[in-house]
Amino acid sequence: MTLYIILAVLLVACILMGRALLKVYGNLMTGVMALSRGTFDKKLVLPGRAASAAGEVAPVPAVQEQQLQQELKQLEELVARRTEELQEACQARLNLQANLAHDLRTPLTLIQGYVEALQDGVAASEQERQQYLSLIYTRVLTLNRLIRELFELSRWEEGQIRLEQSEVALGDWLEQVCVKYEEDVRQAGLELKRDFGEQAAGRSAVQVDAPAMERVFANILFNAIRHTPSGGAVTVGMKAQPDGLVTVMIGDTGCGVDEAEILRIFDRHWRGQGGARSPGGGLGLAIAKEIVTLHGGTIRAANSAAGGLTVSVSLPVQRSA
Repeated sequence: MTLYIILAVLLVACILMGRALLKVYGNLMTGVMALSRGTFDKKLVLPGRAASAAGEVAPVPAVQEQQLQQELKQLEELVARRTEELQEACQARLNLQANLAHDLRTPLTLIQGYVEALQDGVAASEQERQQYLSLIYTRVLTLNRLIRELFELSRWEEGQIRLEQSEVALGDWLEQVCVKYEEDVRQAGLELKRDFGEQAAGRSAVQVDAPAMERVFANILFNAIRHTPSGGAVTVGMKAQPDGLVTVMIGDTGCGVDEAEILRIFDRHWRGQGGARSPGGGLGLAIAKEIVTLHGGTIRAANSAAGGLTVSVSLPVQRSA
């Protein structure tokens, strides 16, 4: 008789536990289905929480163990975090689509206007026609650059590009990069300054994919050129850090970035909101961030007290054996 009583109690306990678990998974599946439809404002309600106004959620049965309660709480928090991350990712995607639509529409609208002007005979002389054709060509180059950068950034983010690293002497390599792009700086009416004063920094050896890292500094350099008025300067410097890093700084005398947005300038979907500086539809800084991160380094930006923006790239120093 005692055995039958024990079995009956166990059976009742299993039934109650099963009902509780079914309610948990029912609520979980309802929340997941809502997320799959893009509804982010529906929160998961698990047993053990206060009942809703309609009394839909029953309290946890007394036989449910404390461990189950903790696991359910962790599950609820995990789903809430993932929901928030998914919502942020969806919003970022929408922002990116809106920005790309704007960046594509602007040059296309201008190209359309130039072509219509040529068709209507607005450009009477051969010289005027060549001017319109030159403007069209410039806008086509802008479109091509934007599309190329978009595909390149996607490949970096998805890990489709493999780094081929080798050891380089940072000071010598950086001087070569400066020489290569010095004429571009001069053509913009700017001066390229060097500040390689620290011998320790100049002798630092780093392990990098040279072409990829050159792309980083070229992107930062051309971003500085675009936002620095004629007569200004772009300064390239180096500094050895005590934590086994070496930092390369590229600063300009331009307009800087709004302090409220300076942490977002490396995001692919960022566009200046009311600040004096915006990315101009380019993805160069976002690409630079991806490349630096793959090298185990960091990239950051800060406004200088004298005006302008300084972008710093820190890389680990290659230690000698």
